[in-house]
Amino acid sequence: MRTCPVVRTLAQAAFFGTLAIGSAIAQTPQTGTITGRVTDAANGQPVAAAQINIVGTNAGTQASVDGNFTLRGITPGNVEIRVLRVGFAEVKQAVTVTAGQTVTANVQMRAVAATLAPVVTTATGEQRRVEVGNAIAQVDAAKVVETQSIANMADLLTSRAPGVLVVPGTQTGAGVRVRIRGQNSISLTNNPMYVIDGIVIEGTTGSSTVGVGGTTPARISDINPEEIENIEIVRGPSASTLYGTNAANGVIVIT
Repeated sequence: MRTCPVVRTLAQAAFFGTLAIGSAIAQTPQTGTITGRVTDAANGQPVAAAQINIVGTNAGTQASVDGNFTLRGITPGNVEIRVLRVGFAEVKQAVTVTAGQTVTANVQMRAVAATLAPVVTTATGEQRRVEVGNAIAQVDAAKVVETQSIANMADLLTSRAPGVLVVPGTQTGAGVRVRIRGQNSISLTNNPMYVIDGIVIEGTTGSSTVGVGGTTPARISDINPEEIENIEIVRGPSASTLYGTNAANGVIVIT
């Protein structure tokens, strides 16, 4: 009995198609799976919602409430997983993946202190530093006094903030001169504005009528460094928008 040519052609096509599919499957490399649990190194509690991903790839997942995670379809070989979670230090761990196998990679994370956004005091009240358009430097005066020998305001400001130049007097009793971002004028004053607990004071050299050996002191030196909690230096040129035109040379806010 003869076979219909059409039927024979379809049978041959199906046969060779099956061979092609089988060959493609045979050439596809098998993958492996990574499973594990993310816990807190201090107490062993699970770390939920931790982000786990394979370094250098787009493969990733998120830990469950119990800290468990599973990564499927990983190419065999040596890979590195990275685990991230807010409030914990980043963890990287090397894992060897075997084709068709499941490897366990438990991760322990250590909690780290979170840095809060610093708050600064301006003419309009307390604001977060990121919300202020001015360049503000802070000096933790209370901490500096505890760890170092501080005699006056010049010692507190010297080399504490970028762009702030402190020139002490050359004679006994002479006042300190502070320049923020250099000289701004040839004929006018270059002294910054001083604000203590919200009150503007005159603390620059020459603010006192008392002469000392041919020079004049600065009343800002009358402040006891041990009574200062914090110093904020507003260095930006837009400081005058907060304190007026007298703040064109910068502002030193003392708490």
